[in-house]
Amino acid sequence: MKDILNYFSAIVTFLFLTGVIYIILDLTLGKIKKFHSSFKWRGLQIKDFVFLIIALILMILFFHPYYPYI
Repeated sequence: MKDILNYFSAIVTFLFLTGVIYIILDLTLGKIKKFHSSFKWRGLQIKDFVFLIIALILMILFFHPYYPYI
């Protein structure tokens, strides 16, 4: 049971922080007109995918999970 809770905690933290990084990128760099494109896929622009990939890469490089349920 502790392993399940540790994995769940690590996954939720990873997804939450990836979302936070994406939101920060979108609220700062996303305001620059040069990043806006006319191409949209289901309401998402290319910059949204790029920001999501950047957020995922940052989380993979700098995220070291802490397992609270030992």
